[in-house]
Amino acid sequence: MPVAIGSLLFTGVATFYQAMVSRNQLEQSQEDAQRAARAQATRLSFWFDTTPSDQRLHLINGSPDPVTDVDVVLEDLDAEGKARTKYRVYLGVVSLAPCTELIVPRKSIGIADGPDRELDFFRILEMRFTDNDGLRWKRAKGGPRRTDSGDPPYDRAVLPQRWQVKTVESCGFGNSN
Repeated sequence: MPVAIGSLLFTGVATFYQAMVSRNQLEQSQEDAQRAARAQATRLSFWFDTTPSDQRLHLINGSPDPVTDVDVVLEDLDAEGKARTKYRVYLGVVSLAPCTELIVPRKSIGIADGPDRELDFFRILEMRFTDNDGLRWKRAKGGPRRTDSGDPPYDRAVLPQRWQVKTVESCGFGNSN
């Protein structure tokens, strides 16, 4: 009888240990899958810079995979830096090519509907895009986040009239699908 109780106790401890190991492996697999899904999204970035004659929007795809449905949400600012209106910028390109930097001068961004004028100054709020796996992402402060909801509406759309494309010298590794 003591041997049977000992065997039962040993089996219970071994089963509990195996369940804990399996749970840890599952959690690690889920973390790896999330990291892999974010791999391309983390290689996209945006910012603006100011030159003596203009302010420029920079969008970089630092991955060797293209992204599609790229748009940027800008906030139009007046001369004092106060927010006026949010605008979604439809870039007029189907995709942002791999290892590419797109530079859009502020003076080339015109308001598509409403009064015909240029943006005075702007602040970038977010960038949205679809990655190589067909997942929709929102990139804002704090890094990329998946977004399954539709893109939010904004007051007006603006379209860049011209832009410059440069090759990114340091480009990440691609997806192995």
